[in-house]
Amino acid sequence: MSVALQKRASLITQLKAQLAAAHDEAQSHLTHWNNGLKCAGILSAAMDEVVQTLFTHATTEEYPRANPLKSEHLCIVATGGYGRQTLAPKSDVDLLFLLPHQHTQWSESVVEWMLYALWDLNLKIGHATRTVKECVRLAKADQTIATAMMDARFLAGESSIFVEFEAAYYTQVMQQNAPTYVAAKMLEREERHTKQGTSRYLVEPNVKEGKGGLRDLQTLVWLVRFVHGLHTQNEVPLQADFTALEWRQFRRAENFLWFMRFHMHIIAGRAEERLSFELQREIAIAMGLKSARGLNGIERLMKHYFLIAKSVGHLTRVVCTSLELQNTVENRFALFTKKPKLTKPLLLVKGQLSHTNLRDLTQNPTHAFSLFAEADKTGLLIHPDAIRAIARSRMHLDEDEQCDAQANAQFLQLLTHTRDPENTLRAVNEAGLLASFLPPFRHVEALMQFNMYHHYTVDEHLIRTVGRVAAMREGTDMPARIFASLSNPRVLLVAALLHDIGKGYPEDHSIKGAEIAANLCPRMGLKPEETELVVWLIRYHLDMSTTAFRRDVNDAKTIGDFVELVQNIERLKLLYLLTIADIQAVGPTTWNSWRADLLATLYAQCELHLGNPEPLAAAPQRIANAQNQLQIALEGMEWPRGSIEAAIAWHNPNYWLKTSAHDQIQDAVLIRTTRENGVGLATRFEHDQTRGFTTWTICAADHPRLLSCIAGACAAQGFNIIGAYIDTTKEGFALDRIYITKPHDAGAIPYADFQQLEARLIAILSGKTNLKQHIQARNHYKNIAREQAFDVPLVVNISNTMSQNFTVIELEIRDQSGLLYDITRLLSTLNLNIACAFVATYGEKAVDAFYVTDLTGQKITSSARIATLKKRIVAELGNL
Repeated sequence: MSVALQKRASLITQLKAQLAAAHDEAQSHLTHWNNGLKCAGILSAAMDEVVQTLFTHATTEEYPRANPLKSEHLCIVATGGYGRQTLAPKSDVDLLFLLPHQHTQWSESVVEWMLYALWDLNLKIGHATRTVKECVRLAKADQTIATAMMDARFLAGESSIFVEFEAAYYTQVMQQNAPTYVAAKMLEREERHTKQGTSRYLVEPNVKEGKGGLRDLQTLVWLVRFVHGLHTQNEVPLQADFTALEWRQFRRAENFLWFMRFHMHIIAGRAEERLSFELQREIAIAMGLKSARGLNGIERLMKHYFLIAKSVGHLTRVVCTSLELQNTVENRFALFTKKPKLTKPLLLVKGQLSHTNLRDLTQNPTHAFSLFAEADKTGLLIHPDAIRAIARSRMHLDEDEQCDAQANAQFLQLLTHTRDPENTLRAVNEAGLLASFLPPFRHVEALMQFNMYHHYTVDEHLIRTVGRVAAMREGTDMPARIFASLSNPRVLLVAALLHDIGKGYPEDHSIKGAEIAANLCPRMGLKPEETELVVWLIRYHLDMSTTAFRRDVNDAKTIGDFVELVQNIERLKLLYLLTIADIQAVGPTTWNSWRADLLATLYAQCELHLGNPEPLAAAPQRIANAQNQLQIALEGMEWPRGSIEAAIAWHNPNYWLKTSAHDQIQDAVLIRTTRENGVGLATRFEHDQTRGFTTWTICAADHPRLLSCIAGACAAQGFNIIGAYIDTTKEGFALDRIYITKPHDAGAIPYADFQQLEARLIAILSGKTNLKQHIQARNHYKNIAREQAFDVPLVVNISNTMSQNFTVIELEIRDQSGLLYDITRLLSTLNLNIACAFVATYGEKAVDAFYVTDLTGQKITSSARIATLKKRIVAELGNL
C-alpha cells in the first residue's frame, strides 16, 4: 500500500472513532427528556470536525496549490438540518460545495476525494456543487431549494465566497420573494399534512413530517426568517413573533421531538421517522416508564408526545396566521365586500374575528364560546391575537366559571346547534379550553390507547364521534331517517362527546364514564331525564356492537336479551346511532358494510319486537310462510313436485328462521345438484356490491373437519372470513355459508380466484396439500414485529345462557393468518359441531364466537366437560 493510501486509511479509521465517540456521548444524554437538541448538536459538531479535517487533508495532502488561481477556491457549506446544527444518528449530511464563479478541475478533484472519504465513513451524503449565481437562480425558482439554502452555515474553505453568497441570497431572494415564499410554504405544509395524515393525533405519528412534528416547527422559523430577512438563526430576533410563553413552548417541543427522533433512529438502526407501535414500546422501556394512574408506560410516553404535538399546533396556528396577515396585500375592493353583522364585543380585524377587549377575553374565558359560535356561523377564522388571549385564559378558569349557568348554556349551544360542531369543538380543544371548562376531559386529553384498533387519541375520537352524529342530520339513509325521528337529539350529541370520558382509569371505562356523566350533565344544563338517558347510553354504549358482531342476531334468545336491555324504541334509536358514530370515528377503515348490515339487522329485529312482541313467539307460522314461498318459487322454476317436497323436507326448523328467501332458493339448487348429480361438493359464489363482501356457499357431505378445511383454504388463499353460518340437512349434508372479503379491497373478487379457492378446498379435503405450510408461507410476509408489540392475553368464555339451543364459546386472542382454521380444527377434534361462527377483528385482537353442540346436537351442560374443553382450548391456542 502506498504512503498516500496508508495516510488515507489511517485518517478514515481516526474519523470513524471520533464519530463513534460522538454517538456514544449523544446517546448518554437520552436519559434526559430535555436534551434532544443537545444530542443533535453533539453529532453536528462532530460532523463539522470530520468535514473540516477532510477538507484540510484534501487541499494540503492530496491536491495542494502553491499559487492558486482566483477560480481555484472552494467553500464548504452545511445545509438543511445539518446547517441548523442538528443531526439525527441516521440522517443525511447535506453539503453544498460553493464555487466563486466556475467549476475547475481542482475543485472537482477535491469534491470527489471528499465524497469518497465520507462514503467510506458510512455516511449518507446529500450534496451539490454550485456557483453563487447558480444558487441564487435555483433558489428563486424552487422554494425547497430556497429553504435549504436559508439554513446554510459556513464550514470550511474560502469564507469570502460564503459572504458573497449570503449577500446575494439576502438581496435577491429573501427581500424580493417574501409573499410568494409564505404562500408556497403554507401550501407545501398542507400537502405534507395530507400525505402524512390530516390529524396530529394519529396513534403512529410521523415525528418529522407529520402534523405537529419537527417540520412544522422548522416551518415557523423559516417563515419568520424569510419575512423579516434574518441572515442567521439567532434566537433573539426570532422571538419577536412569539410571546415569551410561546417561545418556551417552542423550545420545549423542539427538544422533546428531537429526543424522540434520536431514540427512533438508534432503535430502528435506520432513518425511521414514523413512531410505530414497536418503537413506542422500545422507547418506553428504554426510559423505564412504568404504569401509573391507570396508564401503562407507553400510554404515558405518548400522552406527553400528543400534548407536545398539540402545543405545536397552537404555535402553527397563531404564528403562521400572524405572518400571513403581515404579508397579505389589502384587497382594494374590500370596501365593497359584504361583511357579516357582528355585535359587540366582537369585531373584524383584517377579515378575521376578534374581540374588542382581549384582556377581558383572557380574564373571562367563557366569553370565547361566543367567538367560536360566530366563527362557525360565518366561516371566518379567529384572529391569532384572540386565540392567544383564549390560550392564556385557561389559567383564569375557576370552578365558579365552570359551573356558571350561562357559560354552560353557551357550551351546550356550541355542541348541539352549531353548523359544524366537530371543527368547532376541535378549535376549542386546540385552544386548551375544552379540558379547562370540562375538567374530566383533561384525563382523556392527548390520551392514546395502545392498540392497533383505535387510530386517534381519545379526545380526538370523541370530537370525531360528535362529527359523525352531526353528519346524520343530513342525508337520506337509514341512520339519517332515524336521527330525524328522535325526540331529543341533543342527548345523543352529549353522549357522543362523553361516551369514552372514562378511558384511562383502572376501572371499566363504560362504568366510570357513566359516573362522570352523572355529575357533569346537570352542570351542563341537562334535565334529570336527559341526564339519565345520557348516563344509560354511556354505560351500555358497547353492548349493541358486541351483540351484533358476536351473537347470532337470528337467535330468539339474543333478541330477547337485547330488548330487555333497551326496553323502548327511543333508547334503541339512540344506542344504534351512537354505535354507528362511535365505530365510524375510530378510523377510516373500521366502518364497513358488513358491520352496518349486522347492526341494521339487530336494530330491525328489536324494533319489530318492541312494536309487537308476537313475531318472535310465532316461529311455526314464520316457518310455514317461508316454506310456502319456496314452494311457489320452485314451481315457477318448473321443478317436479317430488323435488319440491324433498327440498322443503331437507331442512331443520332453525334454517327457515335465519335464512333469506333468496338464499333458500339458491340452496335448494345447490343441494339438488349435489344429490342428483352425485358430486361430492358443490359451491356457489355471490358478491354483494352494496354490502362489500362475497358469500361462499358450500354443500358437501358433512364431517367434523369441513369448516376447518374451508377456513384453512381461505387463509391459504389470503381471504378474510368475517362470518359463517353452518347448517346440516336431515340427510347429513353440510350447508356452510361463509362471508369473505379480500384484505384492503372492498371490490368484487375475480371469478378465477374463486375457482382456485374451490380447487384448493378439494385438494385439502382429499389430503393432497399441506395446508399448514401454505398458511405459514403467507404469514411470512406479515409484519409480525408490529403485532408482537402488543400483549394480547388469551380469554376463553363458555356460556349456556346466551342461546336456547347452543353452547357459545367466546375467544379473545391475537389475530393472525389461519387463526380461524386453527380454532375450528381444534373444536372439531373436541367433538363439537359448529352451527355458526362470528369473527370480529379489533386491530391486533380477534374476538370470535362459536355456537356449538355436541355430536348429538345437544348443548354441553356438564360442568366437568366444560372445564375440560376450556383447559384444552387454553393449552392448544395459548401457544399461537
